[in-house]
Amino acid sequence: MRIILTAVALSALAACSGPETAAPAAEQQAATGEAGESGPIVLSGTAIARGGEQLAFGSPRDQADGLVAQAGAEGPESSANDECGAGPMEFSRHPGGLTLNYQDGKLVGWLLDEASDAVTVEGGLAIGAGRAVAEALPGFAAVDGSTLGDEFYSELRGIGGFLEADKVTMLYAGTNCFFR
Repeated sequence: MRIILTAVALSALAACSGPETAAPAAEQQAATGEAGESGPIVLSGTAIARGGEQLAFGSPRDQADGLVAQAGAEGPESSANDECGAGPMEFSRHPGGLTLNYQDGKLVGWLLDEASDAVTVEGGLAIGAGRAVAEALPGFAAVDGSTLGDEFYSELRGIGGFLEADKVTMLYAGTNCFFR
């Protein structure tokens, strides 16, 4: 199922985006200030960060891909899908399971589908975490009627994901191109 979800998420025909919510200022500061210059990429419901640099959704693609490249990642694999429900989207798939999503050259979301020391998600979520960790996410709610499987979303954090066998298998934020 994880392979199917990954394929669906990366080559889907329709878009779904979570509500645009801003992370509290203290969380944004923590995401940008705790990683250190050689630290991991930190993902939130509204941005990506590394060290002292944070790029909110709406930032230029070259800056977002550059921030991830500074973490030592090889150049991304690029792809596009003109048939997403939110409109045409482009994607940069980076090593470590991180895909950055773009519209009109601007960062609009991310998707994480592999566990990696190079990428962390605020709030302690991680690929492989148990259901209890996901359910402890402030504002956790199951996505009723999801055709993609056991899906959840946190309105307060702006982060969603999927569970399989009571383990987190994929996390996302912002605009994504999922086939529903």
